[in-house]
Amino acid sequence: MEKRYREEISFAERIQLAVHVTLCAACRRYQKQSAWLEGIFRSRDQQIMEEEVDQQAGELEEKILRQLEENE
Repeated sequence: MEKRYREEISFAERIQLAVHVTLCAACRRYQKQSAWLEGIFRSRDQQIMEEEVDQQAGELEEKILRQLEENE
């Protein structure tokens, strides 16, 4: 099941996984928990990236303003 998060799995593997998850309650529960955790990690990564972009934009703005002041 973890393989599908790391790399693309083949059509046959997707079918095998779907059949297995349909029959196995523990794997269905695990799949739901994994999807939930993956969503949390992705949203956290997105938040970190946005914070970094905001910080870099602020630094760049300051640098541009300094350059403009020096050129006046």
